[in-house]
Amino acid sequence: MLRRARIELDRIHVIMQSLLDYTRIGKGQSEPVDVVPLLNDAIGTVSHQPKFKSCVIEVDTDEQPLVVQMEREKLHQVVVNLLHNAADSSACTEIVLVAQTVSEAEIEILCQDNGGGFAPVALERAFEPFFTTKDVGEGTGLGLSTCMVVIEGAGGTIEATNLPEAGACVRIRLPSYLS
Repeated sequence: MLRRARIELDRIHVIMQSLLDYTRIGKGQSEPVDVVPLLNDAIGTVSHQPKFKSCVIEVDTDEQPLVVQMEREKLHQVVVNLLHNAADSSACTEIVLVAQTVSEAEIEILCQDNGGGFAPVALERAFEPFFTTKDVGEGTGLGLSTCMVVIEGAGGTIEATNLPEAGACVRIRLPSYLS
């Protein structure tokens, strides 16, 4: 009974932390953030975790600086959430983070994986709070909805699609700081 109670308390803790992260406004300290080092920092944050051991993570970027104006920690949280979702995908062995200039006024960050892709219902509801395709106790359904709140709060957009060959892609577009 004690072991089961501890498991349930741990599960409740994860859910409560996710709720707090979802509702937390943040420090409000927007700053210029160079996207490429941030992507590498996010990879460093997750790479030691067991689910990433069988997954290769690559970064593909433009040569020029890609700078956005927003809270650094919030963008870091978004990228970490995307990496976790990609690694949780069935059969995922490779994740590619792409950062590129779309126009003088906009940059794009893509998180692509070679996993099973989004099921049709998951594509429709991906950014809906508390929607999850994970087993009970495995996910809260707040990862992508948190990403949406953060990205839209910074004046950007986020969308999820399936790749034609296999896998999923989450596309973020943010205003360029250098424009």
